[in-house]
Amino acid sequence: MKKLTLILVFISFFCSLLAQEKKEKISTIYIIKSNSFGKEIVTRNLVMNSSNIASLDIMKNDDVKKRFGNSERLVVLVVTPKANVKLTSLKDFYNNKRLSPSKRSLPITVDGIPLASADDAIVDESSIETFNPKADSIVLKTSSYESFLKKKNAKID
Repeated sequence: MKKLTLILVFISFFCSLLAQEKKEKISTIYIIKSNSFGKEIVTRNLVMNSSNIASLDIMKNDDVKKRFGNSERLVVLVVTPKANVKLTSLKDFYNNKRLSPSKRSLPITVDGIPLASADDAIVDESSIETFNPKADSIVLKTSSYESFLKKKNAKID
């Protein structure tokens, strides 16, 4: 699963490099296939621990074009979580954390990366290591990221 995390980071990094080079925005869409929902969920923001992913596939361009139209600047990842993973909307996550309504519209960063839009974000609550509402933003750190930092710091020492 560590390889899967690196693959996801690489895909995101590669897409951002392409976008900078072409001066175009490349978007990522996640299609979540899960028995717990009874249907698939389409989102632009997924906060999930890589160890909770049962499978990850990149949708072929032809299929992307059929489903979403122009696929030149679109990467679609099909994610199947493990059976015991509970995914929730960001709104439900905030409710569970008892976040005050006045803070719910603050910008969000996940592992240091700002979410462009949190409207359709899906969260695997078990993957959140740190939830830190600040005065001007909400900071989330995942267990994958925290584990990465610990290993990185251990190598430096």
